[in-house]
Amino acid sequence: MAKKNLITPTQAKRLNELATKDPERALKELKYTVAARGAIDRASKFSFDAIQKTPKRKRPSSTTGSLDQEFTGGDGDRNTMVATLRDLFQNFGFAKGLLRAHVKNVVGSGPIVQATTDDEEFNRQAEAYWNTRKDRLDIRGMLGFTDMLDVGEQREIVDGDYGLAIVRGGFLQAIEGDRIKDPPADKKAKNRIYESGVEMTREGRPVAYHVYNRGRRPGQMRYAKRIDADDFIFCYRADRFDQVRGISWPLSSTNDLVDLKETMEAAKGKWKIENMLGVAIKSAAPESADLFSLWGGRVTPYEAKDSKGDQDEKYEIKLGQGVHSFELAEGEEIQVIESKSPNNNFEPFTYLLIRMAALCMDMPLEIALQYYTRGSYSSHRAAFLQYYQSVYKRRGQIERIKLDRIYNWVIQRAIKAKELPRPKGNAPSFSHKWQWPGLPLLDPDRERRADKEAYKLAVVSLADIEGRDGNFWQDVAERRLKEIKWIQERAKEIGVDPAYAIPQVADPGQEAVGSTETEGVDDDDGDDGDDDND
Repeated sequence: MAKKNLITPTQAKRLNELATKDPERALKELKYTVAARGAIDRASKFSFDAIQKTPKRKRPSSTTGSLDQEFTGGDGDRNTMVATLRDLFQNFGFAKGLLRAHVKNVVGSGPIVQATTDDEEFNRQAEAYWNTRKDRLDIRGMLGFTDMLDVGEQREIVDGDYGLAIVRGGFLQAIEGDRIKDPPADKKAKNRIYESGVEMTREGRPVAYHVYNRGRRPGQMRYAKRIDADDFIFCYRADRFDQVRGISWPLSSTNDLVDLKETMEAAKGKWKIENMLGVAIKSAAPESADLFSLWGGRVTPYEAKDSKGDQDEKYEIKLGQGVHSFELAEGEEIQVIESKSPNNNFEPFTYLLIRMAALCMDMPLEIALQYYTRGSYSSHRAAFLQYYQSVYKRRGQIERIKLDRIYNWVIQRAIKAKELPRPKGNAPSFSHKWQWPGLPLLDPDRERRADKEAYKLAVVSLADIEGRDGNFWQDVAERRLKEIKWIQERAKEIGVDPAYAIPQVADPGQEAVGSTETEGVDDDDGDDGDDDND
């Protein structure tokens, strides 16, 4: 029995058009498409749970493949992943807060560059040029460099990947991941491998990326161009050696985040019902005069039909704000529905779901909730150190994939345009390093005392301490020396001894102020100063 639907209607249309131009190539393309379709069918047993449309438990599979092959529906499955995660992070406050907490700690106010060639004058000029040029790299002119890093980190987490195209004129154009797709058949080159828009050699080395533009209707795409890998910075975090495209970081915890969202919505719904205050009044029909006098004029009479269809006079009793009254006929009664949820297990269960979702981003519960009133200082510090290791590693990845390449490209263009001189010396032409913003301290007073003791023991350096705080130690020392020099000069102008203004930087030959030594000091009591022996 022949199988149906071996190719999609879109593929059939494209192959028919190709057959009119190159029948031989169309036949090869058809064979390849059918074979790929069969591979997808065989691999349909292993995929990502978060993008499945059935609640049934997935059967274990004995078939293995690359991470990209686990998107068994190709671009359709990848689009489903992106759409699912975008919706979740846009409409669930906790997920959005989790994302922002991560980006705030990793990117923050953005990294600062320090040129480290042997040419000090070139270093100064290169740093100044970068600081002037970096915020004008966005071809749309809407985002500064730090903003581009911020939005890019969000896209890597939610969408899985994105790209930065190097555009003529010295600009960068951001390309969201769902715009990178396989080209039409007539745009494909022979002896190349294509994986979700990435064109590769037989060895798996990317040589180009194929980009689409968005149409006016949602989901509409039209092919734009092929961009060489030398002109494209592709940004994603790899989890497998055979991986070509990125996947969303919290994809494996998507169901946990959805469960958390639904659980919180259900709990809020129950709270609203339980907070409704109602009063049921049940009595035999009294005389209207007595009823009016009893309720102090808060009774409004009205005519209504009873169950038999006869006209009957009823009364509406108006109670205070937020209180609802119900009129019950004789023999009727009302029962209060009281829910026992959230109960004592609700909070631990909610924390468990949050922890599972946050761990996909290497984030402890305290950081995810930004809540530090539970637990001891030691436990919080351990959580901070654990998370900071992940932040430092992530910053290193950003430097290697994006920052170094962009900085070298900008400086090289400036030298070619004679906007910067060529550096002198034997160090690499564009040698540099990055300094990131400091991470928040759990207890600044304790941390500073610990830094002071560690520095005395020579187990840390000024570079370690200042680097953690987001500073270059040379810049800190230089600013400090300028302050000291200004204070000393100002003290001399007004006739104050500089040693009193800054005792810790007194001249080497000057006697310390406030010395604890008392031997030989005349204390005006006629002895030698040693009062303990008097």
